[in-house]
Amino acid sequence: MSKIRRVGIGAAVVTVVAGLSLFGGGVASAVINPAGVAHGLVAGIVGQHELGIMSVGGQRVVCIDESGGSFGYVSAPSYLPAPALVEDWAAAYALQRWLATGDDREAAALYMILGADLGLNSNPSEVSRAWNGLLTWSSLGGLDGVRASMLAEISANQGPYVNHDLKLRITDGVGRVGVVDGVGLVSTAGVWQSGYPATLTLLNADDPSGSAPAVWDATGTATMSLTTASTAIDGLAWTAVGTGSLTARLDAGGIAQYYLLYPSPQAGQQRTVAAPIPGSVTFFDPDGVGVRNIATLSTSVESALVVPGGVVADSWTAVGGSPDTSQPALAELFGPFDVQPTASTPMGSAAVSVPFTVDWDGDGEASGRVEAVLPASADVGFYTWLLTLAADGSNPESVSDWGVVAETVLVADPRVVTRVSSQEAMPGDVISDSVEVSGLVDVLPDGTPVTVTVSGELVSAPALVGQGGDPTCQGIDWSRGTRVLDIPEVVVTADGVFEGVGVYAVPADSPRVCYSYGETLTLTPEAGSTPALVVEHAAGDVAQTTLIWNPGARIRSGGPGVAGSVGPWGPLAGVGLVGLAGGAVWLVRRRFVRG
Repeated sequence: MSKIRRVGIGAAVVTVVAGLSLFGGGVASAVINPAGVAHGLVAGIVGQHELGIMSVGGQRVVCIDESGGSFGYVSAPSYLPAPALVEDWAAAYALQRWLATGDDREAAALYMILGADLGLNSNPSEVSRAWNGLLTWSSLGGLDGVRASMLAEISANQGPYVNHDLKLRITDGVGRVGVVDGVGLVSTAGVWQSGYPATLTLLNADDPSGSAPAVWDATGTATMSLTTASTAIDGLAWTAVGTGSLTARLDAGGIAQYYLLYPSPQAGQQRTVAAPIPGSVTFFDPDGVGVRNIATLSTSVESALVVPGGVVADSWTAVGGSPDTSQPALAELFGPFDVQPTASTPMGSAAVSVPFTVDWDGDGEASGRVEAVLPASADVGFYTWLLTLAADGSNPESVSDWGVVAETVLVADPRVVTRVSSQEAMPGDVISDSVEVSGLVDVLPDGTPVTVTVSGELVSAPALVGQGGDPTCQGIDWSRGTRVLDIPEVVVTADGVFEGVGVYAVPADSPRVCYSYGETLTLTPEAGSTPALVVEHAAGDVAQTTLIWNPGARIRSGGPGVAGSVGPWGPLAGVGLVGLAGGAVWLVRRRFVRG
């Protein structure tokens, strides 16, 4: 049964000239009577039978009133008044499918199907009589076959359309990835409908107006446009971006569900029907699935340059966890590698492992810091963090990206080995330091160049009285000493040896005092103000210290060198400094390179 609904569509006032065909180019003309006289809109055995499609003011319509010579409907409509919207899946499909045809046989068959087969005409028996007359008189062949074919197509493809099996499916057993199957339209007769534009939307099943906890892999969003096919569309992949209940909605357009019914505009004028603007249908997965996001981890080392035995620390942030839960995690530092590791670099064994806990807040977000002390025996090279969140009852496993520069630290062992020129001297003597710099690096893991500088100082302090009353430098609190010489900072470009650093003439009237050299090696990223690494060897080491005796005291030669830092900056043994006269080239012993 047809359902009629009035809609506010403005009437189009047009005029139809009696006896003329008003069809535009390509429009199926009216059927021709047996005498071969073109009656335009009129044909049939008796009276006026609009066998086909007429045009009123440019609007294609089909007449649904037949007078049979005595019913009072004697003329075509002079204009189209405001229509009613009538729900009739079969008639709507027929009008949408063939109202624009350019084939006379289809135009005549559409009239017969609507008027008689689907019962829209007020006098269906007269429609059948006119059709039978047409079969007898018309030179058009195959009319019954065209009508039968059209009726079969309507029966197979008309609505109401159903959601055959729209279903979400989890593919990893956890709920972080899955697919949607069974996407499409199925007619009442069970035939998949192709060619309809559709939108497939992922939704939060608990709050459809909120953000969906998943996105389509193909679009990166919760919506996807597609066209229905003659079979089900399966395997549309999605990935969770949150935790919650997920469902899917299919909105298909271009649907023929209603037709327009134009009433008689004036007494004696026929009613007509036409296809409306196509509508849409919407289907949901009635069940949905529960999804759990793979938390997204991002980390960044706090210092990109560390020495063996130093502290390695990593700051991390994470999103996408189950709100208000806790999750066990493990931070591992892998290395050493000769070059910056990449995603394809084998990990090997972890040098450091730090268990920790991720506490997700109400928005499923968390942040924190992990740190560890490198073994003093750690080899130099590149080390990279990997963070793993262990699967639990609320959250799936999640692993940070491997081989990321921001998660990489360069372990280096820059050293300064020094030896004072004399550990005992007299007033008036000249003392200096000999300095060897090694293990330098010139670039960080991210490619940032490193500037290496060395500087120092000479500090004095009163000698103490040792065993037997002899003066000694042992036991001095050098933090209370007096700086007597600043050794200015200079830039070095490679490993090398300095001779005659921090030359100092002991005053002729010097009392019994002790002098000690202190050196600092600083590695600073280019254009930065904060050093990445500072190696400091403060004053006070015996190999850096000179005791000033009274005149006549014996002088003992200096001992072996020890680890420390550099001061300026006298002649070099076969190497040079940036900024010094001559600008000699450093001897390079070892470099670290980026992969």
